[in-house]
Amino acid sequence: SSLDDPRVPRATDFNDRALPVVAVLLHTVKGKEGPLLPGARPSTRDLVYAAYQARTEREVSWDYTVDTDGSVAVSNDPVIRYTWHAGAGEVNRQSVGVESVQYDDGAQYEAQIAAEVALVELLCERLHVPRRTPVDARGLPFRGLLDERLFRGVYGHRNLWKLKGGRRVTMRGPGDPGDHVFLALLRAGF
Repeated sequence: SSLDDPRVPRATDFNDRALPVVAVLLHTVKGKEGPLLPGARPSTRDLVYAAYQARTEREVSWDYTVDTDGSVAVSNDPVIRYTWHAGAGEVNRQSVGVESVQYDDGAQYEAQIAAEVALVELLCERLHVPRRTPVDARGLPFRGLLDERLFRGVYGHRNLWKLKGGRRVTMRGPGDPGDHVFLALLRAGF
């Protein structure tokens, strides 16, 4: 969809963007690790989640929702405003939030991952975000907490941390998102 699509409610929790975008932050709606399934699953949940973020009392929003059929709902223009998708204001102010639809089993679909990679590639190109994602010593997607709070490139909510009792603790588990999208980004040259 586009920002002109009347079916997609606009993000309601945002601030005017004053700093450049340096990161794309990936999320999953359930935060679960699940299988990568072939093909696509017909769905309109991208519209359901876009409506949720526009109407909930929670202070939460994101820019794009990628559905299991590969469709993308656009809820915000990230050049003009930043959404509240990462908890920490510092990260929100300089990133774009992409939410990936999941059902209770945590599964994702090949068409969905392909659409998410295409979206990330477009965002990196247009917003001048570095085409990189964190990896571990073996060259696999990094599942831990990043040393820096604002990584320049593409990473997941699973890599963010907050201070609790003077210690860094995870904001979300390893399924937010899982490895499927990061493996696909690595195959695409990130």
